[in-house]
Amino acid sequence: MSEKISDVEWNGEALVAWIPIKGVQIRVEVDRDTIHRHAPGFSDALTWEIERHGVEILEKMMPFFRANLQGKTRSTIGPMEHHCFRNARYESK
Repeated sequence: MSEKISDVEWNGEALVAWIPIKGVQIRVEVDRDTIHRHAPGFSDALTWEIERHGVEILEKMMPFFRANLQGKTRSTIGPMEHHCFRNARYESK
């Protein structure tokens, strides 16, 4: 299992990718509003900026993702379980 952010895609509405949290790859879907609020330096990012800098945006958002999954154990981030926090959606691989 890769410990890197992977399969990053901007679908026009959300940045979709797999990110590593607590040794588990988590699928996230992050809308523009959440990016603007939680990715330092991208508070007013345009579509082309989100598409071009998706990995950097997600790296800057890692504290947000970790904080939202704080207290959850590896076993509670089970396969195909959705974790919904604010406007971001989570699912584990």
